[in-house]
Amino acid sequence: MGCRSVTAALEPKTIDNMSEEGRHSKQEVVLCDFITCYLADVTSKGAWLNRSSIIFAGEDKWSVDPRVSIVSSIGSKREYSLQIQNVDITDDGQYTCSVQTQHNPRTVQIYLTVQGT
Repeated sequence: MGCRSVTAALEPKTIDNMSEEGRHSKQEVVLCDFITCYLADVTSKGAWLNRSSIIFAGEDKWSVDPRVSIVSSIGSKREYSLQIQNVDITDDGQYTCSVQTQHNPRTVQIYLTVQGT
């Protein structure tokens, strides 16, 4: 299981009414985050949980948060990634990918750390 984030440095578009300090300040912002899990085969079923709340069960969304979605692919490794748009400090915490296979269930946990500026 891996985690990848995209970051950007924000700079002011206009500097007319800004102080000298404000003109040169930059802020690092996470635009989106993918937390990736892989399913063993086509019969495996996945679910994503945050703390004790179900976010997704298979392709069915249980969360009311419009920023979360599933990114999946079919191939030798079936990707089952949780995508979080506009990550903020409230997204910080433990996430669990639960995979039900024909033989036994497996869970993988990852702790997403969001650093505020």
